[in-house]
Amino acid sequence: MDRLDGEKDEPGVQSHKVEQESDESSNSPPPTKRQRTGDSDEDDMSMVQDFIQPPKHQNVLISFYSGQTKDSEGRWLSDILNWTDETLEYEHSFIQWLFPLPEFSMVNPDAPLINRDVFAAFHTSPELMARLKKSFIRMLGFYGFQLTDVVDEKGLPIIVKSPAFRHKSKNWLMMSNHNHLRISRIIRCLRILGLESEAIAFYNTLSAIITGKTQIVSCRSADYWRRAAERPLNWEPSLSEDVCQADSKRALGPDFLREYEKLKKSRDLQKKHDLKNAQKEEREAAWLLTKEQIAVEKSTSQHERDDSNSKGKEAASRTSIEAVGQGEPQRSEGNHKPLAEGDTSTTNERGELTSASDKAMQEHFSRMGPNGSE
Repeated sequence: MDRLDGEKDEPGVQSHKVEQESDESSNSPPPTKRQRTGDSDEDDMSMVQDFIQPPKHQNVLISFYSGQTKDSEGRWLSDILNWTDETLEYEHSFIQWLFPLPEFSMVNPDAPLINRDVFAAFHTSPELMARLKKSFIRMLGFYGFQLTDVVDEKGLPIIVKSPAFRHKSKNWLMMSNHNHLRISRIIRCLRILGLESEAIAFYNTLSAIITGKTQIVSCRSADYWRRAAERPLNWEPSLSEDVCQADSKRALGPDFLREYEKLKKSRDLQKKHDLKNAQKEEREAAWLLTKEQIAVEKSTSQHERDDSNSKGKEAASRTSIEAVGQGEPQRSEGNHKPLAEGDTSTTNERGELTSASDKAMQEHFSRMGPNGSE
């Protein structure tokens, strides 16, 4: 039974008000939980390798996931992953081994917890992380989902409904189901041990399905899933919102998760700073390119105008030279009178038109003396 429904905070309690998630959830020790934002698993692993060295001490969880040790019930990891859906549904002591948490479990008090060594081992070992992912894929199949090889625009893997979703969704898509608690555990475990993207993708897929179906999945359960997916890792989902708001110095939760959160915060701030600088450089480069393009366009336009003017001057010069080369002044066609047939008119030195009678008169006057006599 999902004991989250109907629970209320005790009035007047201001200390560590812990909302009992019961069953396979935590109930006492240090809180833990945190929020991530679409960063790649490779970035996380590199960051943790600088943050913490691989564990110096062997741990039962590390041995179990490495295939060197059985769980407390004598089962190998490979045995559990090969169980039928029916066995996964009715067996309650395996989930704490497949998806451990830093918090104590009431259902399986002997289950091992995540500590600094386990945290470091998974973040620095691709093999352990691959086995954790295999466990996640098995539980996805149990709930009626499939993990694809495709990622969305945010870089998150895409999880889709399997062909058997209608049948297998009955394992969790119902009121007061213990698998709601398992889902909270799975999301939180994946985030803590390095499969942040898969955890967020799983939460997003579930949220899209349960939206508007509060009669099937309670608001309380949905809120636990959200807390598991979005809160800082040092805050476990069972902490009330009031307690988290009061923890302004992030003093709650295991030391290694608090340190990890601080490191991530510093890294995220650096990424924002780098992104801001990169965007500024892009804008400046774009502006310089625009200025160069404008200068080139102006130069090209001026060159075209100069060529046009030069060609006009050359044409005018050729026309003038051709006119001079003809050897005679040009006469306007409007002043030229065509000669009539039989007309004996000629042109004088100034180009003036004269007739034969004009010539005779000119000769007569030229023979006359100063007094008018010939």
